[in-house]
Amino acid sequence: MIFPGVAVRRVVVGTVMLEPVLLTLRLLAQRELSVRRAKTVDGGRIRTDPRR
Repeated sequence: MIFPGVAVRRVVVGTVMLEPVLLTLRLLAQRELSVRRAKTVDGGRIRTDPRR
């Protein structure tokens, strides 16, 4: 039998442990989307000069 306090503790620990993983996955997905969008701009070349 799991007591309510133990269940709450498990949920909190799980959330704290999982949050950095989800944040990393979200950042990787955003980076991937940015790279894909950049490849479709300027004739398929990725712009390396930020002034252009």
